[in-house]
Amino acid sequence: MFSANHPIIKNNAEYVKYRKQISIHSEDRNIEKYPSASSFEIELPEDILNIEKVQLISWCFPSNYDVFSVANKNILFTFKFTSVYQPIPNTTGNQYIEALNTIYHLISIPEYLNYEYSFTIQSGSYLPNQLTTELQNRANQVVQDYIINLFNLHGFSSLIQPYLDGTSTEIGGYNGFSVVFNEVSNKVWFGNNNASFVITNSSDLIKNSLSELYCIYKTLPDYSNWGLPSFIGFTRNDEYSKLSNSTSDYTFFYTNYKVQSSMGGDGNWIEPSQYYSNYPISYIECPNKINIMGPSHFYMEISGLNNLDETAPYNFSPYTMQTNGTNGRVNSAFAKVSVTGIPLSLFYDSNQDQNYKYFDPPAERIRRLSITLRYHDGLLVNFETFNFSFVIEFTILDPRIETKYKLRN
Repeated sequence: MFSANHPIIKNNAEYVKYRKQISIHSEDRNIEKYPSASSFEIELPEDILNIEKVQLISWCFPSNYDVFSVANKNILFTFKFTSVYQPIPNTTGNQYIEALNTIYHLISIPEYLNYEYSFTIQSGSYLPNQLTTELQNRANQVVQDYIINLFNLHGFSSLIQPYLDGTSTEIGGYNGFSVVFNEVSNKVWFGNNNASFVITNSSDLIKNSLSELYCIYKTLPDYSNWGLPSFIGFTRNDEYSKLSNSTSDYTFFYTNYKVQSSMGGDGNWIEPSQYYSNYPISYIECPNKINIMGPSHFYMEISGLNNLDETAPYNFSPYTMQTNGTNGRVNSAFAKVSVTGIPLSLFYDSNQDQNYKYFDPPAERIRRLSITLRYHDGLLVNFETFNFSFVIEFTILDPRIETKYKLRN
């Protein structure tokens, strides 16, 4: 038997490692093909060869997101009246008081009392006091619209204008709701001085709306965000108003509440109505603090470079109950970017040996990058007309003999 000893020849090739940085601007994409900056392809100035590592090293993004929007599924609010207070008798022939009494008799009818009011707030980002003012005005407006509809339906259209005009001491229309922000507890309070009410957080209107929007935007379920009430501070349960025993039940003692604002004070945030005498204030304090922060992070996907695993919302099913499997996503993103700016601002940041893809053996060639920017639930980041830029660094292995230099001072 013939045998020969053939020693393995070692690979004596030498490589020089160096770094190549490329600055990418969203406005340089083909805008006709990729109108949205949240998902686009871009071609690099030259082929990048023998890549050992690709890393996101710095970026500048606009912080122009809407905390509340249709896409975020958090602009719908619903409520019902559980009882309405009877106004004072109309002994003077005042048409405004007559309108109030007519409203009482109409809305007391079970069919109308059980009506579920709903409204949507304007999309955008709010300060706490702006959000409470929006909620208050929308709630009062939707009740007023319903009342006017009942007037027309039952032949009381002649009372509409006196009702809207009010009196010298009372603003016309419906203004029973007051919604305010407690700056000490950071909680929202709802109050009404002519009716008891319930915030219907378990409403089918909210559930159906969320189901439709999940299908439209194809996002993952978010069990912490189940609609606008979750941002205001409610739980998933319906929240019924309480009847006050005294003004101390709903007074904010950190304010100068005994002095009206016209006299330089704060006034109390809600007062009993002179047209509904001897009735208590009906109020709700939200169980949790208000949340107007918006997203904390978004993800950058680059096709072929994703190296970051990502968890997914827990799914209670026979599969998760009987196995130790997970519905998380492997290699779902290339980088995770912190949103550090407030709305309508720019935020800058850089990486310290994070957010990278390592190749062993080195990748042969990269010339085109397919980039997607999304939130954890899959919703694309909406940059609208704002531009952004970031820098990608390629660590390259160049197959050549290293040149030695002798330096002297």
